[in-house]
Amino acid sequence: NLLVGGDGERSVKVIDFGLARVADALGQEARDRTRHGELLGTLLYMSPEQCSGDPALVDVRTDVYGLGVVLFELLTGTYPFEPAGQSILQLLDTIRSGKRRQIRDLSPDLDKDLEAVTAQACAPDQVVRYSSAGALGDDLESWLEGKPVHARRANLLRRAQLFARRRRTLFLSIAAAAVLFLAAGVMIAGLLFDNLAKLR
Repeated sequence: NLLVGGDGERSVKVIDFGLARVADALGQEARDRTRHGELLGTLLYMSPEQCSGDPALVDVRTDVYGLGVVLFELLTGTYPFEPAGQSILQLLDTIRSGKRRQIRDLSPDLDKDLEAVTAQACAPDQVVRYSSAGALGDDLESWLEGKPVHARRANLLRRAQLFARRRRTLFLSIAAAAVLFLAAGVMIAGLLFDNLAKLR
């Protein structure tokens, strides 16, 4: 349940995380209300473990999956799977199977770091997913700030690219200094070789 701000407000507010695992705080009686085999939630945003109907499998990562599907939808305009033409039972099987479309196929120009964050958020396997919404938020914050994200390992070249994007002026200054230093080194080496040649 997401509320998008109106009247020029750009914020989005999550108003209900209630289905995933509030039961821990409510005691056994509340937990028993969601029995094995019952399904609660909006089907298109339900995780594979929710679709199994076993409440023991549901935890905070189930909410992360729902957020991941929302992010996937915002970036691609569709869902991680094709819902059209499928019955409810077929959709449940599709979600449980973990088969999903690749973000790259739907949005080829999408930044690879953002693609990795989204893929990890809505990963079919709970173990692969972010452990909390906060961890997902931290990676999205890193991406917005042009920093490396945990969802995608950044090699030295990628880190340099991100640094250059974040600190453009400083990077250009360092690059200019390096070019001057290199040019000076080449000139000095040339003079030394020239002098050595004359001494012979």
